[in-house]
Parts: sequence; structure tokens; C-alpha cells
Amino acid sequence: MSKLAGVVDGTWSWQVFGHLLRMAVVACALGSVAACTWPPPSVQPVSPPPGVLNSPLMDNRWRVEEVTLHGEAVTFDLFKPVYVHFDRGGTVGIRSEGCGTASGYLIVYLGEQRYRIEPHISTPLDCGGGFLSQVDCEALIGRGDDPLACAQAIDAQFGGVNRALDATNEYELHDEQLILRGEDAEMRLVLDNPSD
Repeated sequence: MSKLAGVVDGTWSWQVFGHLLRMAVVACALGSVAACTWPPPSVQPVSPPPGVLNSPLMDNRWRVEEVTLHGEAVTFDLFKPVYVHFDRGGTVGIRSEGCGTASGYLIVYLGEQRYRIEPHISTPLDCGGGFLSQVDCEALIGRGDDPLACAQAIDAQFGGVNRALDATNEYELHDEQLILRGEDAEMRLVLDNPSD
């Protein structure tokens, strides 16, 4: 007698039913686990946490002094002073008074002195064209006959500072000095709040 015949005449029906029931339970359990873990749960830490909120990092103006990206110094003389500001709303802004340009990032604090910077919430504006009359393009790019290339070189300076900030993921505070670091970037800043 074949197995199919046993199922039909009822001799295997409880065995088959038990087996199918176990398979259904396992399938439901796996489906529940998959439903609970895919996509992976996103746990958003409180940002900024109380330890950061109560630190000098918050609500102060930090002037950028030095920037290194991929092991090389980033020039930003045309845009000095450049300021970084961490606020209680979970954003970090970078602004150049020399250009009037600013950009902002969302920042997620991960614990200790680590953080993750999210994509821009505002895009830095190019201001190279406005600086052309104030810049020696010959000295900057090696020729004075290409205003577009000169404007792009001017914008690249502030872009380098933005890329360096974007590449950082931890901070270190020493009195009135702040160091922002990442695998390929380091920024050194000093406290520089305006006097009232």
C-alpha cells in the first residue's frame, strides 16, 4: 500500500495532521521573527542626551582653527572665520561669515563622545562668484583667465571644511578647545562666543 493510500483511508491522517501542524507552527514562528527583525529595528537614541546637553559643547560658537581631511590640511583662508554650532535640537551648523554661507546637519549622539552626522538639512550655497573681485585667481589656480575655475576653487575651500565635518564621528573637549575626529578627518576649534 502506498503512503498516499494510507492518508486517504485514515491510517496516517493524525500523523500527517500532526506533522502539518508542527510545520505551520514553525512557519508562523519564523514569519513572526522575520516580521519583527526585518527591516532591522531602528533605535533612535535620545539626541542630544542629558550628558551632552549639560556640556560646553552645546549652544556655544566654536571657531574652526585647523582642518585635516585624508591626512592633508584643508585651506579655508578665504572663508575665515568659520564657525560650528551644536544646538539642543539635535543639529550642528557650520557657517562662514566671510561668505555668508551656512549649512546644517542632523546629529545623532551614540554615547560617550561619539555621534553620527546625517545628510545635510540645508545645502551650502556657492559664493565663489561673489569673491572673484577679491581673489587673486592667478595665485589661487595658476591662471587668471578662467573665472568659472576660479569660482569653483573658491567654493572647494568651504566644501573641504564641510566634507571634513561630515567625516567626523567623535568629539573631545579641553576647556575652551574642541577637537572633532573621524577616521579620515580632524577639526580643531576654539570657543569664540560673541561678546554681548
